[in-house]
Amino acid sequence: QAGAAIAAACLIAAIALWPFSASQTPVADTLQTAMGEQRTFELSDGSQVTLNTASKMTVAFSAEERRIELITGEAFFEVTPDKGRPFTVAAGLADATVVGTAFNIYRTENATAITVTEGVVRVTELDSNGEPRPTSNILQADEQVIATRTGLEPINTVDTRPLVAWRNWEVVANDMSLYDLIEQLKRYDDRRIVFGDRGVASLRVSGVFPLDQPDALLNAVSLALDLQLVQLDGNVVQLLKAPN
Repeated sequence: QAGAAIAAACLIAAIALWPFSASQTPVADTLQTAMGEQRTFELSDGSQVTLNTASKMTVAFSAEERRIELITGEAFFEVTPDKGRPFTVAAGLADATVVGTAFNIYRTENATAITVTEGVVRVTELDSNGEPRPTSNILQADEQVIATRTGLEPINTVDTRPLVAWRNWEVVANDMSLYDLIEQLKRYDDRRIVFGDRGVASLRVSGVFPLDQPDALLNAVSLALDLQLVQLDGNVVQLLKAPN
């Protein structure tokens, strides 16, 4: 069991696509965003990557391949086809080979989620030596797979629009717990947001909320759920039930 966990921990997210001209100068660079920032970068092969809040990646292109490592955070890739130069994204917990597509990768400490919005992605588990295992999964558009330290979870059919709504500075809540909504907001706001009790954290909420306007999000949630928003000492905000 320990061996399986070690092997799963060695998964990498790799993405092979078809883009660009071998005559271009190889690129090696670091791209990153601060908390609350999003940026779109055009790579030297014409591909585009949009980095979400507090994300960091490295880019290293050579004559043989295009390699990216998503070190932390989330990124959406739109890759220019080039059959002769694989496009690889390493994201810690999965190995994905992309064949002309657009996709989202969200990397956390314990999991990597790969979501395909267009095209096809092959996801392969790697062993402890970084070698691919015989089993691989094929993701089509509107499918997602999550890699954890115990391996690849089953492929799920998903509505990708809420999953990439961050590109429009939005979070789409569909009967989401208030706890999960606030966890999303914390990626964009460095304040400490706490709950009055577990009952408040477990309240359910639906709607489209602005990630670039944290105060507006908190005020909207407080109004919708009849909560009180209290500014405590320092950088702490509390959500609690409004007095009767």
